[in-house]
Amino acid sequence: MASRPPLSPTTMPTGNPTSASQPQPNVVTTADGIRYIDIQGWRIASRKQPISASDTIEHYEQQLGFPIPEMIFGSNYLRITHQASGLALEWNAWDALGQVDKDLRNSAWLQVAHAKEWSNYRLETSSNSSSGVDLTTKAKSPALAGTATTTATKGGMGTTALDTAGPFTSATEMEQVTKKYDWTYSTTYPGTLIRPPGNPTLEFQPTETLGINYDRLKLQEPILFFDDFILYEDELADNGISLVNVKVRVMSFGFFILQRFYLRVDGVAFRLFDTRVYHEFGQPFLVRECLANESGFEGMVQRLPRTNDRHRQPQISLLADSAWVAHILANSPGTPIQDYVQGGTNTSASSFAYRRTVEKLDLP
Repeated sequence: MASRPPLSPTTMPTGNPTSASQPQPNVVTTADGIRYIDIQGWRIASRKQPISASDTIEHYEQQLGFPIPEMIFGSNYLRITHQASGLALEWNAWDALGQVDKDLRNSAWLQVAHAKEWSNYRLETSSNSSSGVDLTTKAKSPALAGTATTTATKGGMGTTALDTAGPFTSATEMEQVTKKYDWTYSTTYPGTLIRPPGNPTLEFQPTETLGINYDRLKLQEPILFFDDFILYEDELADNGISLVNVKVRVMSFGFFILQRFYLRVDGVAFRLFDTRVYHEFGQPFLVRECLANESGFEGMVQRLPRTNDRHRQPQISLLADSAWVAHILANSPGTPIQDYVQGGTNTSASSFAYRRTVEKLDLP
């Protein structure tokens, strides 16, 4: 299993942490639930609120053009601001959803494991509907429980297409009507860059000489500020989970942020998109590392820990442990998932094939 290469002492120079003799900055909480800390010329602020209200959800569904996830925390965010310049980075649910594909004519999408059987059933019932067959009754057949009904109500349509759509003449036509957006809410959102006034072209740039100092992060440093919250989550009509969460920790020498998109479609695939941002106080740049990977479900099963007892079953429960799956996907390429990719002129590999990029952002 591959691992991240160690960083030499010159790869990431030591910054100017707050002296131990100086008083540590305080964490402030405002009346509207924002927590922040001002340290070394930076403000790190976050807010963790309940699930968004229905009127907010309706507004953003109209803006985005597709049904949003079951659990959306639209008021949650993390923002880091370089106070001298006004440069900021922010992570929020709406911008993350803004990178979900809502036009599947141009890209690939994942089927659930039973999609082929459901497609055949949908074509059959659609044809029968023109002959007066009761679709509602047939959809509730025990043999189809959890397949047609579940997929139709949430697994990519947002409406009960099984009962409302007209006759289809082909599986392709059916898919075009029922799969109008990426029902897995897959996103490669790395955060939102808020450029300072007068610097509209500021961007992260690739670097081969800098990196995140993981050795420094492993040290037992006091944590001055910490938060961990969800941006959105959806159980994919009981077919798995799609989740975006953000973590931040601030130490006396710098800060570290991890935003993770994690997807599990049962029996089909896993996906991961990690964004890490690292800064050591006193250095004139930020470092951002992005990692994308995906794997077929069976490929992950093969990676389950084995024991010397050949009669003992592998630890299947680990497949529901996002931390374990992310650890595997973070360190080696996954296995192909093309058997479950449909539609579009591209393939999912264009977004989630194994890749790691390291970039820097020079501070103004």
